[in-house]
Amino acid sequence: MLKRKTAAILTSLAAAASMLAPQAAVIYAATAEASGDINLDSEITAEDVQLIQDQVLGKASLTAEQGSNADINGDGAIDSLDLVGERTKLRNTVGLEAYEGLVINEVCTSNKSKLQDAAGAYPDWVEIYNSSDKDMVLDGVGLSDGAKKKFKFTFPEGTTIPAGGYIIVFCDDAVNQAEGEYHAAFKLSATGETVYLTHPMYGEIDSVAVPELNADTSYGRYANGSESFSY
Repeated sequence: MLKRKTAAILTSLAAAASMLAPQAAVIYAATAEASGDINLDSEITAEDVQLIQDQVLGKASLTAEQGSNADINGDGAIDSLDLVGERTKLRNTVGLEAYEGLVINEVCTSNKSKLQDAAGAYPDWVEIYNSSDKDMVLDGVGLSDGAKKKFKFTFPEGTTIPAGGYIIVFCDDAVNQAEGEYHAAFKLSATGETVYLTHPMYGEIDSVAVPELNADTSYGRYANGSESFSY
């Protein structure tokens, strides 16, 4: 009787162990070196990063060819490690020329009633504009009002600004932020200062010397993305 009970327990434990054991989720055939060109346009861009991210999050499915190109670490599965590897490929493949068209478009250093954040406050703000025809990954790109500390604020991992798109960064020293809203931990001076946009590897992307501004007055490019500035 005891032997039968022991055997039954061991059988149950073995079954449970088999259920808990990690499964080899081979999705695509591993390749010696994945190209990283997921959208098959012969270059690595922010769109390729987004495609891998959508695959990892289960929002999309890649074709066999796309999957082979996306398996950056060559383990036969598409996961977060490949997403990190793809972002590294993008950074190593391009330089500042890949950020051509990304500009500080408009700045307001004394916002009293012009633009409200999700909390109902009126912080100062900086508008970033992508005037190019390609999406851009902003992971680690810094925004600052100091020449010696250009990474007072950094865009979090997974931040993409679409072609022709805008991003507002509120500058209010706030720690908490609403979902989909960016808050930098520094404030702007209404008496005038320079605002910097900097890549962590390639250096300064753009900078704008903002003059002294009255309340609810912004200073920016007119037209959007141009080299002409106006109040």
